[in-house]
Amino acid sequence: ASTWRNFRPRAFTLASISGIAEGLAEAGANIVGVGPIAMPEIEARVKALGRKFLHVEADLTSQARIPDIVAETVSAMGGVDILVNNAGIMRWAGMPDVDADNLAAHFAVHVGGAFNTTRAAWPHMTAQGWGRIVNVSGLAARNAGSARAAAASSAPTATSAPWSGPSAV
Repeated sequence: ASTWRNFRPRAFTLASISGIAEGLAEAGANIVGVGPIAMPEIEARVKALGRKFLHVEADLTSQARIPDIVAETVSAMGGVDILVNNAGIMRWAGMPDVDADNLAAHFAVHVGGAFNTTRAAWPHMTAQGWGRIVNVSGLAARNAGSARAAAASSAPTATSAPWSGPSAV
């Protein structure tokens, strides 16, 4: 049987890249786009496919706000089936100019945002007996040009993979 057999038309995505949201919408998912700015082009494409779109304006480095975002998603869409962790930043600075604040900013978005949204969505997914979490990293995860971005981009998958245990998530 397909792992998608229990797919429901609900997705919670941190994607600001239209291809992910549009692809999920084509597969039948309603989309919640979370980010600091409106996403009118993505919203138009998702709605043109006959799916719902909700934009939630949020700073993903704010741990306190994330449970509210998930609750808003559950209220608006009826649940969370797919979480796409795709938020990221790139603040260019090479050695020796890169500083601890730059590193902290990368980890706050790439790792903290993914960790906190996964943690908030997890109980909803396990309670319904199904869910999928997709951690998207940028090219920096395999590019030696930026060690801090590479570490921050790849950390969510490395840290969340062992959590699944016996659940269907």
